[in-house]
Amino acid sequence: MGVSAQGVRVRPARFKAPEHVVFGELSKTSTGRIQKFVLRERARAGAERRIQ
Repeated sequence: MGVSAQGVRVRPARFKAPEHVVFGELSKTSTGRIQKFVLRERARAGAERRIQ
């Protein structure tokens, strides 16, 4: 089963594209899951720096 190229858009809509992309180490728990609360804290801290 292939995907038809006819229905695939080259560029997504403007509201679907992220405004910022941050690369870095992901904090993980002892079981290997990503600590999402740490990511949220980082995002809030980054937003505060951009606003001020």
